[in-house]
This record gives sequence, structure tokens and C-alpha cells, in this order.
Amino acid sequence: MKLHFFVILVIQIILANKIPIKIVQEPATYGFYASNIIQGENVDQLIARTKPSNFSGPLQFKSLVGQCFNLTNDQYRYVLCPFYNFTQHEMALRWNAYQGILGIWKEWEIENNTFTAMIYSKGDLCGNTDRSAKVIFQCGTENVLLNVTEPTKCQYQAIFMTPFICHKDSMLVYPRLPPPLRHKWDNLETDLALGYITLKGYQIGLRNLFELANFQQLQSVAEETTITLTTTAMPNRQTGFENVEQCKNAYEELRKEMDDLKQQIESLKLVMDLKSVKDFLFQIKLVSHEIIILYISLV
Repeated sequence: MKLHFFVILVIQIILANKIPIKIVQEPATYGFYASNIIQGENVDQLIARTKPSNFSGPLQFKSLVGQCFNLTNDQYRYVLCPFYNFTQHEMALRWNAYQGILGIWKEWEIENNTFTAMIYSKGDLCGNTDRSAKVIFQCGTENVLLNVTEPTKCQYQAIFMTPFICHKDSMLVYPRLPPPLRHKWDNLETDLALGYITLKGYQIGLRNLFELANFQQLQSVAEETTITLTTTAMPNRQTGFENVEQCKNAYEELRKEMDDLKQQIESLKLVMDLKSVKDFLFQIKLVSHEIIILYISLV
């Protein structure tokens, strides 16, 4: 009987001190339950640090815009949305399982006149660096995200199977350029063959072409500064000398560098002169051609 009164007393106390309870209706977006989320459902949105670049490249890839491809293993679920972003979702059964952005669509990697990979950059921070991803291709009968690895910490590489690359010419860059840019590329090839520009100058020229075509994005000021500092950095030199011999050796090194610079300047002058001669001869050829046409018309 006493127990009965005790239970009634406890119930009264609970009712007198009501505790509000929130009913969670949203589906879990982490752990095991993440694999049950249907694409397009309203789940927690990841916040991107930058906007994706516009679509570019082979037109057959345009059909992938708006699609996403999943790959799930024991630890993670990867979602690749071509020309948008690349994300990772941890499959751990814990409340704070990781989900984040591996990269935002940036540009194409181009080698030997070929689109070789898609580059996703500016992903979530990973220590002092950004997460990024490279997507390479494999010929197949359907569009499938096959594999994702992490060769270097926070730098990912994925294999995407697609029939769009199976033809031997399907990923060539030159045919996708507008005629004016093709003409500029032809001139670069000619100048390189004649020695008017160096291989490095040729590569810089190609990069500019690809940027104009929106295949690659303009490098940031920080990137350009880094490249400039890297290419123009001078060797470490001793700032103080303990004896005459050290001073003499340092002087000889400086003199040799000066001689090399003078030779480079003379070579540059020669190239510029040759370029001027080439342009002059071309103008003479045009004038001669017009004179011949005028003569024929008069005769």
C-alpha cells in the first residue's frame, strides 16, 4: 500500500515539473543512416568557400551537369557532382561524424593537347592547407565513380568511368578552341620551332590560351608571386667573410653570374632582331604579292 502511494507521489511530482521534449523529425545525416538519404532530400548543407567555375571542356560532358555520383565503402560515402563539387561523409556511428567538401570545381588539367583530369580546389581547411581533389578518367560503358584514394594528406584522387572518353580524339583540346585561339596556338608552335621563344615561354603562352578559353582559371596574385619568387630566387650567399680567400671565391661567383646574364641579354637581343627581320620579310612578301596582282590586272 505504501508503494502505491509512493508511485502516485512520484507521478504528481513529474506532472508538476513538466520537462519539454523535442521530437526530432529530421533524418540523420551521419553514420549508417547517411547511406539511406535519398539524393535531393533536404539535409544539412555544407558551406562552400568559393563558387564553382563555369562549365568548360568537351561538350559531351555537359550532360553530367546537375548529376551526382556516389561511392560508399566501410568508412566513407563520397559524392562527386561534376562541375560543382566533391564531398565526403564519414560512415561512423557517432554524433559528430565528419562530413565536408573535398573540393570545388575549378579547371581542367591539360597535358599534350589532351584534357587529362578535372581539378577540384578550395575544399575545407585541413590544417594550414586546403583539401583538393583530382578526378581522372577510365573508359567504360556507363558513368560511375569507381575509386577514391588519398595519396597525400588531404589531397584526393578519384577515378571516374565514362564512355565519353573512349574515342581516341574525344579529349583533344585543339579542336575545342575557337579559330582565333587555334591561330595563336599555331603561331606559338612556329615561334618555338624557329627558336623565337623558349619552351617555358611556349608553356606560358599555352596557359594564357587555355585561360582565354575558360579551360583553366586565372592564377591568383599569390600564386603568381610564388611562381615569380621560385623562378627568380638567387642562391644563398655568405654575407660575411672570414678571410680574403672567401671574398675572392664570392667575387668569382658573382662575375660568372654577370657573364651568364650578359650572354642571355645578347641572345634576347638576337631573338628580337630575328623577330623584327621575320616581320619585315613578311611585310615585303605581302607588298610583293599585291604588286604582282596589280601587274596582272593591268596586263
